[in-house]
Amino acid sequence: MPCRGVDLNYVTSIMSAKLQRSIGPVLNGLFLEWNGHTEDNTNSRH
Repeated sequence: MPCRGVDLNYVTSIMSAKLQRSIGPVLNGLFLEWNGHTEDNTNSRH
């Protein structure tokens, strides 16, 4: 049953790629937002 293992790896790789595509932008947006807030805080202190 080597085919089944290959199919499973193929499916998991596709699912992980889709997850990264959908979650990546969200994480980037949160990171940029958090970065902007910290930069604003440091700028207001100076």
